Amino acid sequence: MNGWTVFLLALAIVLGLPGIAYIAVLMWPERIPEDKSVHAIAARIHAEADAEDPHDEPYPPDTQEWQP
Repeated sequence: MNGWTVFLLALAIVLGLPGIAYIAVLMWPERIPEDKSVHAIAARIHAEADAEDPHDEPYPPDTQEWQP
């Protein structure tokens, strides 16, 4: 490799590492919950699954009975 290739490779590494570190620090709260116990994580997953979607609308009441 010539000098320019080594220089550009080193420059890319030096400029890329702070960006990767910034993204890792920015995403840290979402990746690791405050309470890391298994029961707390399971409770959070169940709570998210059981939460009602505000965009879901209930079905209208069925006013007609099924006729065979």
